Order: sequence, then C-alpha cells, then structure tokens
Amino acid sequence: TVGETVEFYADLTMPKQVPKKMRQKAVSERLQSVGLADKEAKFVGGRLPGGFSIRGLSGGERRRLNIAAGVVHSPPLVFLDEPTSGLDAFSALCVMESIRALARAGHVVACTIHQPRQAIVAMFDKVLFLACGHLVYNGAPSGLKDWLMSSKLWDQDRALTTSITDMVLDCITVGFEKPPHIYGMHTLRVEKDVEELAEAYNRSAPKAHLGGTSLPPVSRLVHERPGFVRQYCTLQRQQLRSTLRSPGTLAARVGLHLLTGILMGCVYYDMELSYIQKPTGLRRVLPLPLQPHSSMPENRVGVLFLMALAQTVTPNCAMPFFIDDRQYYTKESAARLYGALPYHLANAVSEAVVCAINGVLASGIATYLAGLPLSGQWFSTMAFLVSHHMCSSALVQMCARLAPNQDVAFVLSAGYIIVCMLFANIVVKVCTVTPYLAWIRWGTFMYFSMAGLIEVEFQDTMEQGYPAGERAIEGFLIHYDYGDETYTLHKESCFLIVWCFYTLFSSIGFLALKFGSKSQV
Repeated sequence: TVGETVEFYADLTMPKQVPKKMRQKAVSERLQSVGLADKEAKFVGGRLPGGFSIRGLSGGERRRLNIAAGVVHSPPLVFLDEPTSGLDAFSALCVMESIRALARAGHVVACTIHQPRQAIVAMFDKVLFLACGHLVYNGAPSGLKDWLMSSKLWDQDRALTTSITDMVLDCITVGFEKPPHIYGMHTLRVEKDVEELAEAYNRSAPKAHLGGTSLPPVSRLVHERPGFVRQYCTLQRQQLRSTLRSPGTLAARVGLHLLTGILMGCVYYDMELSYIQKPTGLRRVLPLPLQPHSSMPENRVGVLFLMALAQTVTPNCAMPFFIDDRQYYTKESAARLYGALPYHLANAVSEAVVCAINGVLASGIATYLAGLPLSGQWFSTMAFLVSHHMCSSALVQMCARLAPNQDVAFVLSAGYIIVCMLFANIVVKVCTVTPYLAWIRWGTFMYFSMAGLIEVEFQDTMEQGYPAGERAIEGFLIHYDYGDETYTLHKESCFLIVWCFYTLFSSIGFLALKFGSKSQV
C-alpha cells in the first residue's frame, strides 16, 4: 500500500536512533505534504512478479509517492531528474506543488525539467536555462522578461499569445526551421547565435552562481543508517507481504503442488505391502526363500523417484519470480537502501516457508494415498522430500542469479536436473556407468536424496520374520573407499549432505546477487 511503501523507506533510511513513533509520524507528514494522506491504505498497483498487474495509483500520484519515499528521512539536498516527464498538465502541477512544499519546509531542491508550463516555472526561486550546453540565464523567474529585452529577444506581438517561458524556450532552441510567422523575427536560429548569447550573458553577469539565494536552515540527523538487524526485519516483512499478496505465488505454485500430490496419490493409490507374490496352489507349501518375489520394492522405489523428481522440477515454475526479484534488487541496491546479505536472508526465509508449505502439501497427499512409507517413518520421508524440494528451489534461484536472462537460467537448471536423473542410481545403476563419468554422481544432490529415501522406506521391514527390507536397501546404499577402509553413508549422512548442497547453492546465489547484480543507472 501507499503507507507501507513510505514506511519501508523510512525504516531503511532514517537513523537507527529514531524510535518507531517518530518514523510513523514522519511517514504521515510526508504523505500529507504530497497530498496522499487520504490514500495511505490504497494499493500502489502496477506489475507484480510473475506478470500479474493490479490497478492502483495514477501516474501523477505514483510520482508524488516516489518523492515522499525519497525524502521521508529529511535529506538536506534533493535532486530530481525530470519529475514531471510523462504526466499530464494537471498531474505535473500537483507534483511540482509537492516539491515546492518540500523547499518551503527547509530542503534544498534542484531538479531538471523539460517544457514546463508558466505556472510551474513561477514556483521556482531560481531557474537556469541551458541551450546547446551553454548557460544563457541564471536567476529568478521574474527576471526573464528583462533578460529577453536586454538580449533583444523580446517580441511584443508573441507576448500577447505566448507565455514568457514558452517564448524563452522557443528562442534558445535551435537546429530546426523557424518560420517568422510562428516564431517571430527575434529568435536564435543557429548554434553560433546561442554561443554569442551565452558570452554576452556571462559578461553581463560574471558573478552569477548557484548559491545566491538565501535558504532557510536545514535541520538534519547525521547518525548512521539502520544496521543489519533492522534491514533484515524490514526486508522480511516486505518479502512476506509480497509473497502473500502475489496471486502468482499462491495460486500457481501452491495449486501446482496440490494437483501434483493428488494426481500421484491417485495413480499409485494403496500400493502393495508384501515382498512376495500371493501364493497359489502348490506354492503355498514352499518355504519363504523359494516363494516368487513381488514387484513391490521396485514399484515403491519408482514412486519415490517420481515424487523426488516432481519436487526437483516444480521450482522451475518460479523462475520468472526469481528473475523479477533480481531486477528489483538491482534497482533498489543502486540507492544503497540495504545490503545484499540481509536481502538474501529475508528472501531465503520467505522462499523456505513457501517450499515447506508446497513440499508438505504435495508429498503429504501423495505418500498418504499411496501408502508410503512401508516402514511407517512418515516424518522422516517428509523431511527428506521437503529438504529435497528446498534444495531444488535454491538451485533454481542460483541459476536465475547467475544467468544473464531467463532463457539461459532455464537451460542451466534443466541441464543440472537431467544430470541428477542420470546419476540418481534408479533408472541406471551407477556401478554400471563408465568410471570416467561415474564421479559425477557426487555432485548431484538427488543421488543422496534417493539413497536416504529408500533406506527410510524399507528400514526394519520384515516378511514373515525375514528381514526383507535390508535386502531391498542394500542395492541403493552409498559406499565409498577411504584408504583401505570402505564406509557406508546411511540416511542421517545423506540428509546432512542434501542440506550441504542447499547451503552451497544458496551461497553461490548470494555471491551472484552481491557481485553480479550491478545497476546500469
């Protein structure tokens, strides 16, 4: 909203010693000064991450809001670059009235403005006119007529139908044809005329300078800006607001995971529980080791792989959000509102909340309907799948920050996911891969996620007193040699390694954000 926007800038720019009540008072005063006090609870509007748009303030109101946000911390000097560009005449006048109020409150305001109307020029204490890079006038707006007359540019006939400001602009603008019946006879036509006018002005006013106007004293606080903690808390509130109010985040992402969970749960509803086929005929008298085995272990492993793969792929639907997020950070960091670390942490916490909700939603529904896990360790299965989903989200966000555009980011993310599928030790056993490529498995987090998930699925499961679960697990355990010893990674180690991958992806994403997101302003 309008009020939240100015409050956001107040929290990040006002000195850390200023109490909350004073910051809120400053927000109200700034909104009052720019004429937006009655719109404090209104949405700003515009384009949201993901391409959604909502209606809000008009163009002139947004410009005034920008001014209020930029001066909420009472800066002694304010530079404005074309504050009225793109606005209609009335909106431009409203914006300049807000700027004039700032000047009367003790701020030194300097702004560039093109094609101003007479009422706007009259608001300034001092104006400078430039033509072809030369200073041709510097003084009060009330002195423009005398300057035109002394420069022999005054046209009495045009003065009857044209404002003084328009007459000045028409006179000093060169480089195009100027018909006498439109522009009169007293005007500049070539750049040489401008140079002569500038030289004549400099001779007649050699002591003219920008600081001639007496301005009221400016009171300001010279303390440091807020530190890391307040930056993080402010950014965290902003991230949660953006997440909860963005229909793309809630509807698209949460809806996709809900649909995925229901679809997978219905397809694999109530899976088989026995390791052996149901005996018929003479097979009933055979001992357990001779009973024909069922496809239950392979089926459950396949379902776990598909669930993990779904949790790996679905974060890619948030790629546009991550790309937009990087662009917003680039713009705001140019103003040095906050550091990269508090922004990254706030973003990571918000994304972790969304991933946890989505992961629990999709995995919880699918595992419940399919009857997973066989061991009954449901919370362990959920912990693996949610952690795997968060790791995948960190991967996609890292690609979005490393890549120059969205297309390249998709290629990086999809390429890594394909490598994960190849070396997950499910479709093809890693032991059958050529040794020259087998080492790649150590760089894929799905390899460890699947090993941990399968161990949780079948751990301590029995078939008529026989530890059939241990036999199902054996083919998926991760073994590695260190010296003369062979070690095995169990579910606890695999879970920890998945989080190490998350930390790695998140750290690379932070470095890309800090050093790769450079503003072009």
